[in-house]
Amino acid sequence: MTIKVKSNLVSGLVLMVISIVIWLMIPMNIVVNTSGLNAQFFPKLVIGILFVIGGQLVFKSIILKSDVVKELNIMRELAVLLYGAGLCLYIFMLDKIGFLISSILVSIITLTLMKAKKKKYYIIQILIVIAVYFIFTKLLSVNLP
Repeated sequence: MTIKVKSNLVSGLVLMVISIVIWLMIPMNIVVNTSGLNAQFFPKLVIGILFVIGGQLVFKSIILKSDVVKELNIMRELAVLLYGAGLCLYIFMLDKIGFLISSILVSIITLTLMKAKKKKYYIIQILIVIAVYFIFTKLLSVNLP
């Protein structure tokens, strides 16, 4: 099943909503005691620019009628969203089961979703995760979860 989406309109609206949310989150995360130029200035400047760019995309779509209509395959997009949710779960699981096991699981799941058939890819990925773990914990003395 596919749906048609106006790319400029949707991208602009999403960018504007995300910009507003981040703009409202800045004072909660960057606390300052002074007014004027402070630590909030640069993040607010960047977010303001992103909001203007989003508005420009909406303007281009609605007023200038210049938009590209794209067809999106819902099942493919759903798979991407599920994979993103899986990566969020990976971040949560790092503290619970540790870096080594959770990273190996994510690597195997990723290769499976990408339909990798050669076992050597799986072995190489597991060896890379183990190598990264030992480099950070033993050579660099960095504690990993």
